[in-house]
Amino acid sequence: MPDPIIVTKQLVEETFDGAAPSYNSIWFFKECGQQLIELLPIDAGAKVLDVATGTGMVLMPAARRIGPNGHVTGIDISNVMLQQAKQAVKMSGLKNTDLLKMDAEHLEFPDASFDVITCGFGIFFFPPAALREMYRVCKPGGVIGVTVFEKTTRDPRLPIEIFSQQSKDYGLEFKKEVPTPPGSFAPGEVELLLSNYGFNHIKSL
Repeated sequence: MPDPIIVTKQLVEETFDGAAPSYNSIWFFKECGQQLIELLPIDAGAKVLDVATGTGMVLMPAARRIGPNGHVTGIDISNVMLQQAKQAVKMSGLKNTDLLKMDAEHLEFPDASFDVITCGFGIFFFPPAALREMYRVCKPGGVIGVTVFEKTTRDPRLPIEIFSQQSKDYGLEFKKEVPTPPGSFAPGEVELLLSNYGFNHIKSL
């Protein structure tokens, strides 16, 4: 039996360094980043912190939304991700962003620094200290918006399910499963997670 993998910050950083070159080709992250910003009540001129900014899929639509008088700071543990984000920001012509290498567990900002905090598909990588830090740097009455994968019941109309059932009807065993993405949350679990760290008025969409 192989030894269990011990997840360290170095391993996370190296993993995302390696994944960075292909991230911009994944349309799903870009679309979800845009939708997250559209759903949040963000005012022009707001100060935004994008945690685990990656290649800037949330950061850039946020920067466009808040306009030239606002500012978005993106942080990530991966230098290669940040380099990809910097290139994307430069090509977009946006001037109201900063990109910093930073650990989400140790946010180097004063209390109540930001009107809005965003995190696209990242909170499931964080220990509790990171959520406490996000709460600390969010202004009273501020907003946090996150995206996660959703746990769902399996739909019997899916082609994979139909094929599986037909195989059983013919006396064959078809074992292929549709995996649940890592870091998935059932409805209500995100609300409970965030409420445990001080956030309130939480809504899942």
